[in-house]
Amino acid sequence: MQETKSYLPEGALMKTPACRARLRSRQTLLRAMEEGAVLEETAVSCGCGMSLNVPLPDGIRGVIRREDCCAGEVKDIAVITRVGRPVQFRILSLEGDTAYLSRRLAQEDCIRDYLSRLTPGDIIPARVTHMEPFGAFCDIGCGVISLLTVDKISVSRILLLVSGKLLGTVLRNLFFQFLRLIRAPRKRNCHH
Repeated sequence: MQETKSYLPEGALMKTPACRARLRSRQTLLRAMEEGAVLEETAVSCGCGMSLNVPLPDGIRGVIRREDCCAGEVKDIAVITRVGRPVQFRILSLEGDTAYLSRRLAQEDCIRDYLSRLTPGDIIPARVTHMEPFGAFCDIGCGVISLLTVDKISVSRILLLVSGKLLGTVLRNLFFQFLRLIRAPRKRNCHH
């Protein structure tokens, strides 16, 4: 199965024929692991140590450990709020009836192989995750979140932005500063 890597907002990948084909059996999971493919399924619960549980075919239980839940600092709320929602991941290993998965690696791949290569004027898919008075937080691929500030949204579109809405026309130049912030090390103020 030949595939070009596609980095879509979470919730958009799981119904694609390529993703469904890779989630068919243990053999297709092993092939997806070897290829480093990004897959998507719904996280059904939060387990011990703040890990996410994802049902996979043939009775295999997918586990996304806390440290593999997202790129950057992992907060408990970031893990808990994924329950009942689609999550994108790569398969790290398949051990017996347990597959260890990483959402963090899928996000890092998305940033490196997709988002960092876009240029001003590119149009990308994005899904509104939630609204605030100052703008809309959007998933711009694999659960990577960016802020679309209200001053960058045309007046006619502000009322159309609702959580869960997939936008097909988010201009890439709005995300440049966000991408730099992802890579910048966090500075900590030390008071002695």
